Amino acid sequence: MIRFPIALSFGLLCFALSCGHMAQEYTRRDKLATIAILEDTRSMGKGELLDFLTDPAPQVRAYAVQALGRIGWPHTATEVAKLMTDSVESVRLQVAFALGQLGDASTLQAITSNLSNEKSVDVKCEMLEALGKIGDPIVIATLMDYFSDPEPAYREAAAFAISNIQGHGRIPDLIQLSRDSIEDVRWKAVYAMMRTGDSEGCAGV
Repeated sequence: MIRFPIALSFGLLCFALSCGHMAQEYTRRDKLATIAILEDTRSMGKGELLDFLTDPAPQVRAYAVQALGRIGWPHTATEVAKLMTDSVESVRLQVAFALGQLGDASTLQAITSNLSNEKSVDVKCEMLEALGKIGDPIVIATLMDYFSDPEPAYREAAAFAISNIQGHGRIPDLIQLSRDSIEDVRWKAVYAMMRTGDSEGCAGV
């Protein structure tokens, strides 16, 4: 007589937990759908898009950041930059992408101060490219540090980044980089020289 109520209670508990999980999953999917709609309509809604930046679910944070980057409103860059130290790599990757798209120089500090601590190669490359997209000459010295980095992906990203900065004055360094042992690095170095329109530099390759 005692076993049945206990078994029944256990079954009800499992059912409740299962329903709770389903409700939580629905909420996450609902948020992702909301983000997609807001991005498509280029709307902040009633502030939901910024609210999603602090959501417990990494996927929601990443999608919200990505949407803000695609919408392209510079005034949201400061809020996006706060996630540059997020614990989840996929979120940081989207943050770096978004900051490059937003192009707000006020976020340069958030990027450069976290470069040396970033362990993900993909995220770090996106951060370097973001510096170039922002285009402030103040980052040239930072990018140059990666021209001689042992990691080829960083040399490639730095060369591509500097191609977006007008008047960088680094043609001799790009010529040197165009002789790199890695083909992708050489290609990006030549591309950067082509972007400057410096025929003398290209002739030196």
